[in-house]
Amino acid sequence: MNNALNEASRNHSKLATPQTKPIPDKANQIKNNAGGYGFELDMWKKLDRFLILGSEGGTFYCSEQDITDKNINNLKRCLVEEPERTIARIIEVSEQALSPKNEYAIFAIAVACTYGHQRGKLMAYDAITRVCRIGTHLFQFCEYVTKLRGWSRGLRNGVNKFYLVPETEKVAYQVMKYKSREKWNHYDVLNLTHPKTFDETRNALFAYIVGKEIPTVRLLEMVQNCLHLNFLADEKRIKDACKFVEDKNLPREVIPTELLNNVDMWKALLKRMPYIALIRNLGKMTSLGIFKDNLQSEVREVVLKLTSEDAIQKSKVHPLQILLAYNTYGMGQGFRGSLTWSPVPNIMSALETAFYASFKYVEPTGKNFLLGVDVSGSMGFTINGTSISSAMFAGVLAMTIAKTEQNHSIRGFAGTFKDLCIQKEDSIQTVLRKVYDNNFGTTDCSLPILWAQQNKLFVDCFVIITDNETYAGRIHPSQALKAYRNTINPNAKMIVIGTDANEVSIADPEDAGMLDIAGFDASIPSIVANFARE
Repeated sequence: MNNALNEASRNHSKLATPQTKPIPDKANQIKNNAGGYGFELDMWKKLDRFLILGSEGGTFYCSEQDITDKNINNLKRCLVEEPERTIARIIEVSEQALSPKNEYAIFAIAVACTYGHQRGKLMAYDAITRVCRIGTHLFQFCEYVTKLRGWSRGLRNGVNKFYLVPETEKVAYQVMKYKSREKWNHYDVLNLTHPKTFDETRNALFAYIVGKEIPTVRLLEMVQNCLHLNFLADEKRIKDACKFVEDKNLPREVIPTELLNNVDMWKALLKRMPYIALIRNLGKMTSLGIFKDNLQSEVREVVLKLTSEDAIQKSKVHPLQILLAYNTYGMGQGFRGSLTWSPVPNIMSALETAFYASFKYVEPTGKNFLLGVDVSGSMGFTINGTSISSAMFAGVLAMTIAKTEQNHSIRGFAGTFKDLCIQKEDSIQTVLRKVYDNNFGTTDCSLPILWAQQNKLFVDCFVIITDNETYAGRIHPSQALKAYRNTINPNAKMIVIGTDANEVSIADPEDAGMLDIAGFDASIPSIVANFARE
């Protein structure tokens, strides 16, 4: 047989095309960053990946700048074609905490205030305070938008809503809690935007911010409290200061620096500490000796706080934030800095309970799931500069789905398909370690499907968690699924959960039995279950 013709028949086959070649007649396939081919995401899927996954740190194949530039160009296109839909999605991702970091939504609103039709810009101005809900967010926005454009009346009015719309006491809280970020502070913002009001109390607050003489009206209680706390900041009056903090419910950010290594002060803060602040400061409080043993009343108190489903839902904490807190606390040292501590077992257990509780409850489907975790070399890159790699994240997400679904198998793939030995009863720490120990090799996303077909396993839904940078296989995953349907289960489905903000997916958008999802938010188990049931 003619070797050239034989090779050409393989390269142009509609049934089994090498992943380094596009599937014939599939015009929507493009080359991925690893040299294989995948389906190009539409502009809305690209927007989702950017808002939810971000681009910090880049990927194994692409620099952070390259990914960011591509996503900005796509964002501009969305703003031109459908500004209402684009801005609504930015708001939704931000308000529903679909991303562990709000900064990509903040940046997107800054871009929306700069590019697109005038109608879209007006909508973006109106959306600033929905995305920028705290002082830190506002300062980030001001830094981004100042680099993108000049300041118009419409932009100033949009920013001024942060200071003019909420109750004055709430604005004062923001002023005292979030003093500066990105080289910006409230003085800088007000000096630029000049908010106008006839409210004397609010004007007194503005005068305080810009350092002017306070008018002869009541200075806000929050400001008075913080000024009084500074007066109490000495060892002789520490008991008074702690009681004052507890009675007035003052946040950590307003505590004088010299009191932030005081055990009694942290105990006072702990009484009403917000949920996200709590998980961020567990290491600090343990290092100070506040948490030493499971039997301590303080440990029992913090365990109740951490595992409160009501507190978890109200805080809108992202599951990845809890996972990072769990991993960092378990390591006994900060990801950055020299702080160390001995983790308390009950607090570790509470963080694990909190992680699973952060996902929306899902009724089991009774379907058979094969969960394929991409553990190839490219998945060893860490997420947004954290201690968690994409592969580790994928393993824990697979475990989250497995906690709901009785009929499942979790395996890892790279250039081969192997058992990761992950059990339903494993702790998160064990899962993270097993995935980390099995990070290896090239990428072939078709392997979970080929393995199921070879072993004649009846699978209702393949869930493949990957960066989509597949290239090593003799057949595309979408082709492998079609072959599996022809031989074993005609109704088999495939869900692809993307871990990076690139432009491709292994899921064929023309196939109703394939679904692409971006990221790792609380709704993923319910999305997976609902799609499997359809």
